[in-house]
Amino acid sequence: MESFLIWNVQHLVIIVIQQLQLECLVNPVVGLL
Repeated sequence: MESFLIWNVQHLVIIVIQQLQLECLVNPVVGLL
């Protein structure tokens, strides 16, 4: 069960990072801040 929770957290972190990268690509001003 713990390994499942850890995998879940890692999955969420990856999604958040991808979202941030998309925002930086769409809006360079936000990426610079």
